[in-house]
Amino acid sequence: MKKLNRNFKISLVVVVVSAMERIYETLLSLKEDAYFADLMAKIKSDLDIIVSATRADKIASELEASDIERDDIVRKLGTLIDGWSVMPDERAEKGKVLSAVFSKFGKQIAAAPYAQESLLVKSLLSDLSAEKCAAAVKDLDGVSYYVKALEAAQAKFDAASDSYRDAKIGKGENATDAKKRLLNAVNTTLATYVTAMAASRGGDYKIFADKVDAEIDKAAKQAKPASQEAKPVSQPQPQAVSQEDKPQA
Repeated sequence: MKKLNRNFKISLVVVVVSAMERIYETLLSLKEDAYFADLMAKIKSDLDIIVSATRADKIASELEASDIERDDIVRKLGTLIDGWSVMPDERAEKGKVLSAVFSKFGKQIAAAPYAQESLLVKSLLSDLSAEKCAAAVKDLDGVSYYVKALEAAQAKFDAASDSYRDAKIGKGENATDAKKRLLNAVNTTLATYVTAMAASRGGDYKIFADKVDAEIDKAAKQAKPASQEAKPVSQPQPQAVSQEDKPQA
């Protein structure tokens, strides 16, 4: 049985080891091998840690993206209200009503920590929904759009924050440490054992080794940069010989 490349990205390691687990589950005779079963249980434990940690990292990125979206809307809403408050007509009065409310918070709330910004955004939305602001929000072009957009962005952020909290609770160990331990278990212990058993007993051990090797080969092709793909070697073309280059008789 081949070994996993230690330079494989975590995502590729997950793909290969997940396939390894599925292969193991189809070969019933291997489950009767207590040593093999114990190895696979330890490998599965580390795989679960990696998947959980990777999921938490992905959700953290989604949370950050949600915050950036929310920040952008806060700034645009503030700029729009500022514009309406200085219009040279009666609409400026409505703009000033909203500006007085928004100025209590300011665009700087976009720089506040996640939890603090959430409280401020919700307070801002609550104030803008008050009766004294309702007409201005409705009548001034664009304001209602950005208020609704901010409500949606805050709801999206809250959902991402809840998911991140749940993922962090179950994350535990980081993915890099679990990957190192898993690679050691696969490459040092499992590969050595399976190779020996496949040579001495064949059967399902050989089937397991061959199928896992195919998965590792597939992963290696995905990991290989395009620049390293084999390129056809061009054959040198014969060059015409000039009269001057010919040997003289």
